[in-house]
This record gives sequence, C-alpha cells and structure tokens, in this order.
Amino acid sequence: MNRLLLCLSFLMWSTLSAVALAQAELETIDSQTAKQVAEQFSKQVQKFKKPQVKVEPDPSKANGVHKPEEAGVLIVPQKDLTEDKLRDAAKSKAGVGVAFLFTYRLVPVVDGKGISKEKMRSVTY
Repeated sequence: MNRLLLCLSFLMWSTLSAVALAQAELETIDSQTAKQVAEQFSKQVQKFKKPQVKVEPDPSKANGVHKPEEAGVLIVPQKDLTEDKLRDAAKSKAGVGVAFLFTYRLVPVVDGKGISKEKMRSVTY
C-alpha cells in the first residue's frame, strides 16, 4: 500500500508542480462543477476501446483545482474505494486503477520529461 500511495503522491506532485512553479494562485473547483465535469469526462472515458486504466468512477467525489483559463487538474476516484481495497491492490503485481486524473494544459512528468501526447487520451468539455 505504501508503494501505491507513494506513486499516487508522486503523480499528483508532478502534475501540480508545473502550476506551483509558475506561482499560480489555484482555486478549488466547486463541488457541483467538479461533479458535472467528472460525469461528462467519465462517460467519455468509458467509450475508450483500450483504456489505460480500468476504473469505475464516482463523479460525486470528484475534486480539483485550477487557475481559470490557464490550467487545471480534476481527480475522479474509483467507486467504493476503501483502504482495504488499496492494501490488497498494492500487494498485486499488476496494481489497480484508483482514479481518473484529468488535466488541462498540464502533463504528468516521468524522469524529468512530460509524457508524450501519444501515451495520453483526450476528452473534451
């Protein structure tokens, strides 16, 4: 579980660091907007033929931050995600998807480089 939490923490840190380094003042996305956007995005992701991660999303628990018109991050967690499920998943070799991560004008960074567009999927709002 520690490895899974470490990976999640790193992913969030690397995603948000670009905004933080730009000294952006982030605003929390209000819960109603986050829920509406998460519902739309989650429906679009379910249509992907070969999703990178299999997640049954819970849009009612979506959270995010943004700098209007510049950048943003929205996280939609797995439905019925519990600490026990995380612990069991962390023990498996394949791991498990725990959330969808949607970004606007940000890309995750691995080994100091942004992930290429070919490795990411797109949805529109």
